Amino acid sequence: MIATSHRPTLTCQHCQLVQFAPRSGRCRRCRQRIFESEHLLAGIACLLNGTGDPPPSAAGQIGRQITTLRQQAGLSQGQMALAMNTHRTHLSRIESGRVVPSLPTLERIAGALGMSLGELILHIQAPQPG
Repeated sequence: MIATSHRPTLTCQHCQLVQFAPRSGRCRRCRQRIFESEHLLAGIACLLNGTGDPPPSAAGQIGRQITTLRQQAGLSQGQMALAMNTHRTHLSRIESGRVVPSLPTLERIAGALGMSLGELILHIQAPQPG
């Protein structure tokens, strides 16, 4: 029996190697950084498909976007954590990229920000300027 994997693949823009999303964020062949936007999308795909943890750089970028959205909404970490029914330190770990938010947590984040999960994912995928 041949095992198949549902993990997302990336293509290195430098050497064209098709590979699973590396945790290091670097191509396995040429060791160049894989483009962040592609790396981020792979991380979001991992979260949505439940196929594993996104790469660390994706977790950091997701956290930065959540921070930006929270600040644009005029919420402190404490206020948002209260709206999410979680502890402020947990939200802090998500925003700093130390913790990868689960899908249910992303749903609670979206609810606290007054948007749907789909809208949150769109904001994370395509960050808004300023």
